Amino acid sequence: MMSNYRWFLSAAIFLVHGSILAGEGEARQQVYTDTNEVVVFHAQGKTIFNTSMPDDGSEHYFTDSNPDTREDGSPTAIWVRTADGARQLEMPGLAIPADVHITPDGTTLFVTDYGAPESYIVSLERTADGWTEPTKREDLVMEEGAGYVTSTTDGEIYFSSAGDIYAYEDDQIHKLPASVNSPEGEHDPFIAQDGSFLIFVRQQPEIGDSNMYLSFRTSSGWTTAEKLPAPFNLAYVDGSPYVTPDKQYLFFSSNRDDRDVLRTYQAPFYQWWLEKTRQLN
Repeated sequence: MMSNYRWFLSAAIFLVHGSILAGEGEARQQVYTDTNEVVVFHAQGKTIFNTSMPDDGSEHYFTDSNPDTREDGSPTAIWVRTADGARQLEMPGLAIPADVHITPDGTTLFVTDYGAPESYIVSLERTADGWTEPTKREDLVMEEGAGYVTSTTDGEIYFSSAGDIYAYEDDQIHKLPASVNSPEGEHDPFIAQDGSFLIFVRQQPEIGDSNMYLSFRTSSGWTTAEKLPAPFNLAYVDGSPYVTPDKQYLFFSSNRDDRDVLRTYQAPFYQWWLEKTRQLN
């Protein structure tokens, strides 16, 4: 399974501020509001995907794939949205930046560049003036390319490569077990901030769509991944999951309202997560 950018962008083709962290202890306005329904969280042009936020929910990072709206015609761009508005982030040296992830503490950005023969991951550090320039992460290089980083509060890193999901822990890369990875191909990983579960996308080539699956991390390892129930995975393109630290909401990209348009949606998540957690105990 191709990585998130290549898959979502090919689907789109087929279908047709680095702001400064507030001072310690200073509250910042969340970019989302409470809801009991599945709602459109953000739409921009015909194609946006990939959601990431710091723990306080004050910034929404995403990938925009609307080249006709940019003067340079670049196929993708990284954007950040706050309560004050949205703007594109500069990514010097990256040909096709996509799949942005901000660490839970809001200090580091990970971005994948798909402009090379094999995709690679870069990181940027927050400064008083915004962000440093992208630095290639040599410790995350894979022979067949790597991308779509997600991380825990403790600094564990997960990413996808060639249709499988990997973990980077203690300076070592290892492939997740068969309870997560399958012959169908997995991508778009999201690891919970506390590391307790992993949501990812499994491609379904026979129907041309994708579904989101969840695996819990237990004392005996990763549980067999389970397909998320309705209102998810309803014969649409559903992907790019992100869950808030309190487990209240799941954000995801989908074309459920228009096969030609990818938007970001917000959905209640807590009750389903709570029920599944109780079943583990």
